[in-house]
Amino acid sequence: MKINDEYLKEQLKHVYWLNGGCCAGKSTMIKKFVKELGFQTLEDNVMKYRPFTNPVEYPALQYPHSGLDWDKWFNKPNDVHVHWLFQIVEEMMERLK
Repeated sequence: MKINDEYLKEQLKHVYWLNGGCCAGKSTMIKKFVKELGFQTLEDNVMKYRPFTNPVEYPALQYPHSGLDWDKWFNKPNDVHVHWLFQIVEEMMERLK
């Protein structure tokens, strides 16, 4: 089924994606949005994709993991972290195709 782009834009104009790394405050913000603004949520957890992904094809979905050096993880440069966040979204969208 082909969906008209304008129709899709209209239907999704009030849909917001909130993403970020560990301990970024995503859950806190979502709770505030629900309580104070009456938002409805649909959660999508990166961890659920991990068992079904190949680490070579989907490297961003493999982080964070139990063997990670957390000092390096939290102290990496912003541009590296932003690149990872964009890669996560791309890999999740690819998995959903």
